[in-house]
Parts: sequence; C-alpha cells; structure tokens
Amino acid sequence: ASPASGKSKGKGKPRKGDARSAALFSTTQWVILCVASFVLGGVITSTVLPTGTPSSTGNSPAQNSATQNTAAQQPQVDFARLEEMRAYLDNNPDDQDSRLRYANDLHDAQLLDQAIAQYKIYLAAIPDNPDARVDLGICYFELQQYPAAIEEMERAVAKHPDHQLGHYNLGIVNLNAGNREAARGWFEKARAIDPSSPYGINAKELLNTQFAEEN
Repeated sequence: ASPASGKSKGKGKPRKGDARSAALFSTTQWVILCVASFVLGGVITSTVLPTGTPSSTGNSPAQNSATQNTAAQQPQVDFARLEEMRAYLDNNPDDQDSRLRYANDLHDAQLLDQAIAQYKIYLAAIPDNPDARVDLGICYFELQQYPAAIEEMERAVAKHPDHQLGHYNLGIVNLNAGNREAARGWFEKARAIDPSSPYGINAKELLNTQFAEEN
C-alpha cells in the first residue's frame, strides 16, 4: 500500500490513485492496497506486477487492460510549465507559495529528487507546514527510503498531533518497512483522531485485515 498525499495545494485530500511507486508488492500488500485505496496524500496507488511469467503468446486481454488503465492514470507532464516555474523561482526565490506548488508539480511528475530539493527549501523557510512535510515523506517513501519518510512524517505529527493523514501514512510506511507493531500503533492513532473519516475507516479496515490474528 502507499501513503496518501496531503498536498498543500489546498486539496488536503487523497490524490486520485495515480500509479506513483515502482515498488513491487507481495500478495498481502496488494490486499492492503485494495483495502486502503487512500495512501500518502492522495492515494499513492502503487504499481503491482503479476508474479507469474508472461505467456509466449503475450499478455492476456485482462493484463493489457490493466496496463492501459495504469498508463491512462499517469499524469501528463507539462515540462514547459515546469521550466517556467523554475525560471520564475530563480528570480523570485522568496515566493514560497509558488515554490510549494512547484514542488507538488514535480512530485506529481515523479521527478522525485527535484521535488525533494524544493520541499526542503520550502520547509527551511516555513518549517511548520505539516502537509508539506508529509509530502516530502511521501517522496522518500516512493524512493523506498523508508527511514527518511518516517523521520519527516514523525516530525509533522509531533507538532500537529491531530494530523490524521500523517498518522495514517506513518502506518502505511511502517507496514511497508516491516515495522508491524509501529504500523499498528499509527493506524490505531489515526482511527482515534476521527473514526468516521476516510482515513479512520481505512485504518480500521487495515487493523481488522492485517492484524486480526494479533488481536
């Protein structure tokens, strides 16, 4: 499963399920992904590759359909606009609102290293924006740099203990990192903040499906 992004573009809700992570997921993680269709700030719906080998005749219609759907979900990158934004920020380095939009657009374009650099500049100027810090963590998650993702998200929720998305995403990242006890704790905290929200409902589903035998 992938974390849900709380993009600071004013959306503040999960993204639209674009395929953002190239990580391979086990069958168990695929179940997590299906149940938790919200992950690090939009739904970071991760690409899951089939475990079987392709047949000599090529992909089945179902596989072709899945491939086409994944391709259709990929965001169209406007490189000219990104270049315009970069040039603008070169001349207006103190416009942090525009820098955050630029970081978000780089993130959406999967230019993760560049997005991380811009989030860091923004957070150096405005360190107390939990959404931006969680989104920085999502970039690290998508690069499978789980310790860095956890560090950034924990910094966000330490100052904003009611930031439900941060707690939920910490559950997702820790679960992917194999830290089951930590993941369970974060999901419980996310659910306690608001049980009726999408993240609260998803956290409950994950607790019931992934940790049922441990209850």
